[in-house]
Amino acid sequence: MKYILATALSFVLCTSLFAQEYRLAAGGRLGSANGFTLKYFAGEYTAIESIVAYRKEGIRVIALAEQHIPLGRRSQTSFFFGAGAHAGFTGLLQAEGVARPSYGADAIVGFEYVFDHSPVAVSVDIKPEIELHKGRVFSGNNAGLSLRFYLD
Repeated sequence: MKYILATALSFVLCTSLFAQEYRLAAGGRLGSANGFTLKYFAGEYTAIESIVAYRKEGIRVIALAEQHIPLGRRSQTSFFFGAGAHAGFTGLLQAEGVARPSYGADAIVGFEYVFDHSPVAVSVDIKPEIELHKGRVFSGNNAGLSLRFYLD
Protein backbone atom coordinates (compact mmCIF):
# COMPACT_ATOMS: atom_id res chain seq x y z
CA MET A 1 0.00 0.00 0.00
CA LYS A 2 2.73 2.48 0.91
CA TYR A 3 4.54 1.71 -2.38
CA ILE A 4 1.40 2.55 -4.35
CA LEU A 5 0.98 5.81 -2.42
CA ALA A 6 4.66 6.73 -2.91
CA THR A 7 4.42 6.00 -6.67
CA ALA A 8 1.24 8.05 -7.04
CA LEU A 9 2.71 10.97 -5.09
CA SER A 10 5.91 10.86 -7.17
CA PHE A 11 3.85 10.89 -10.38
CA VAL A 12 1.85 13.92 -9.25
CA LEU A 13 4.93 15.85 -8.14
CA CYS A 14 7.01 15.03 -11.22
CA THR A 15 4.37 15.55 -13.91
CA SER A 16 4.78 18.71 -15.95
CA LEU A 17 1.82 20.82 -14.89
CA PHE A 18 0.73 24.41 -15.25
CA ALA A 19 2.51 26.74 -12.80
CA GLN A 20 1.11 29.64 -10.79
CA GLU A 21 0.73 32.88 -12.75
CA TYR A 22 2.12 35.17 -10.07
CA ARG A 23 5.23 35.40 -7.95
CA LEU A 24 4.10 37.79 -5.20
CA ALA A 25 0.56 38.63 -4.06
CA ALA A 26 -0.97 40.43 -1.08
CA GLY A 27 -4.51 40.67 0.23
CA GLY A 28 -6.93 39.94 3.03
CA ARG A 29 -7.98 36.85 4.92
CA LEU A 30 -11.41 36.32 6.44
CA GLY A 31 -12.44 33.48 8.71
CA SER A 32 -11.72 32.36 12.23
CA ALA A 33 -8.72 34.73 12.16
CA ASN A 34 -9.03 37.91 10.09
CA GLY A 35 -6.04 39.78 8.77
CA PHE A 36 -3.59 40.35 5.96
CA THR A 37 -1.77 37.77 3.87
CA LEU A 38 1.32 37.90 1.67
CA LYS A 39 2.30 34.94 -0.54
CA TYR A 40 5.62 34.63 -2.37
CA PHE A 41 6.47 31.81 -4.78
CA ALA A 42 10.10 30.88 -4.20
CA GLY A 43 9.87 28.14 -6.84
CA GLU A 44 7.43 26.92 -9.44
CA TYR A 45 5.26 25.11 -6.88
CA THR A 46 6.78 26.19 -3.54
CA ALA A 47 5.38 29.23 -1.74
CA ILE A 48 6.03 31.10 1.50
CA GLU A 49 2.96 32.68 3.08
CA SER A 50 2.89 35.24 5.87
CA ILE A 51 -0.32 36.08 7.70
CA VAL A 52 -0.82 38.87 10.24
CA ALA A 53 -4.09 38.06 11.95
CA TYR A 54 -6.40 39.23 14.72
CA ARG A 55 -7.58 36.30 16.83
CA LYS A 56 -8.64 35.72 20.42
CA GLU A 57 -8.43 39.45 21.16
CA GLY A 58 -4.82 39.61 20.10
CA ILE A 59 -2.39 39.81 17.21
CA ARG A 60 -0.55 36.87 15.71
CA VAL A 61 2.07 36.52 12.97
CA ILE A 62 2.05 33.23 11.04
CA ALA A 63 4.73 31.97 8.65
CA LEU A 64 4.01 28.96 6.42
CA ALA A 65 5.91 27.00 3.77
CA GLU A 66 3.51 25.58 1.19
CA GLN A 67 3.64 23.11 -1.70
CA HIS A 68 1.15 23.72 -4.56
CA ILE A 69 -0.06 20.94 -6.85
CA PRO A 70 -2.02 22.13 -9.92
CA LEU A 71 -5.17 20.13 -10.58
CA GLY A 72 -4.85 19.30 -14.27
CA ARG A 73 -2.57 20.29 -17.12
CA ARG A 74 -4.02 23.74 -17.82
CA SER A 75 -5.92 24.26 -14.59
CA GLN A 76 -6.05 27.56 -12.74
CA THR A 77 -6.87 25.63 -9.54
CA SER A 78 -4.27 24.11 -7.27
CA PHE A 79 -4.31 22.05 -4.13
CA PHE A 80 -1.82 23.16 -1.49
CA PHE A 81 -0.51 21.96 1.85
CA GLY A 82 2.18 23.10 4.20
CA ALA A 83 3.38 23.80 7.71
CA GLY A 84 4.86 26.59 9.77
CA ALA A 85 4.68 28.44 13.06
CA HIS A 86 2.93 31.35 14.73
CA ALA A 87 3.78 33.82 17.47
CA GLY A 88 1.96 36.75 19.04
CA PHE A 89 -0.15 37.86 21.97
CA THR A 90 -3.71 37.22 23.13
CA GLY A 91 -5.78 39.24 25.58
CA LEU A 92 -4.56 42.62 24.31
CA LEU A 93 -8.07 44.04 24.02
CA GLN A 94 -9.60 42.59 27.18
CA ALA A 95 -10.66 44.85 30.04
CA GLU A 96 -7.72 43.87 32.23
CA GLY A 97 -5.34 44.48 29.29
CA VAL A 98 -3.01 41.61 30.17
CA ALA A 99 -1.14 40.35 27.13
CA ARG A 100 -0.36 36.64 27.16
CA PRO A 101 2.14 35.07 24.75
CA SER A 102 0.84 32.83 21.99
CA TYR A 103 3.14 30.58 19.99
CA GLY A 104 2.95 27.22 18.34
CA ALA A 105 2.98 25.06 15.22
CA ASP A 106 0.62 25.36 12.26
CA ALA A 107 -0.40 23.23 9.28
CA ILE A 108 -2.43 24.34 6.26
CA VAL A 109 -4.34 22.57 3.51
CA GLY A 110 -6.56 24.15 0.87
CA PHE A 111 -7.35 25.10 -2.70
CA GLU A 112 -6.37 28.20 -4.65
CA TYR A 113 -7.91 29.57 -7.85
CA VAL A 114 -5.97 32.00 -10.04
CA PHE A 115 -8.30 34.05 -12.27
CA ASP A 116 -7.52 34.15 -16.00
CA HIS A 117 -6.57 37.60 -17.35
CA SER A 118 -7.01 39.20 -13.93
CA PRO A 119 -4.47 39.96 -11.17
CA VAL A 120 -6.55 38.12 -8.55
CA ALA A 121 -6.22 34.80 -6.71
CA VAL A 122 -8.66 33.41 -4.17
CA SER A 123 -8.03 30.53 -1.78
CA VAL A 124 -9.97 28.60 0.82
CA ASP A 125 -8.17 26.61 3.48
CA ILE A 126 -8.19 25.07 6.90
CA LYS A 127 -5.27 25.76 9.21
CA PRO A 128 -5.07 23.51 12.28
CA GLU A 129 -2.65 24.58 14.98
CA ILE A 130 -1.10 23.51 18.25
CA GLU A 131 -0.63 26.15 20.96
CA LEU A 132 2.59 25.29 22.76
CA HIS A 133 2.44 27.87 25.57
CA LYS A 134 -0.68 26.24 27.06
CA GLY A 135 0.64 22.69 27.16
CA ARG A 136 -0.07 21.62 23.57
CA VAL A 137 -3.68 22.65 22.98
CA PHE A 138 -4.91 21.57 19.52
CA SER A 139 -7.31 23.72 17.49
CA GLY A 140 -8.61 22.40 14.19
CA ASN A 141 -11.33 24.92 13.42
CA ASN A 142 -9.23 27.66 11.78
CA ALA A 143 -10.78 28.02 8.33
CA GLY A 144 -10.19 30.97 6.06
CA LEU A 145 -10.92 32.62 2.72
CA SER A 146 -8.14 34.75 1.22
CA LEU A 147 -8.33 37.22 -1.66
CA ARG A 148 -4.95 38.31 -3.02
CA PHE A 149 -3.87 40.78 -5.71
CA TYR A 150 -0.66 40.24 -7.70
CA LEU A 151 2.21 42.57 -6.89
CA ASP A 152 4.69 40.86 -9.22
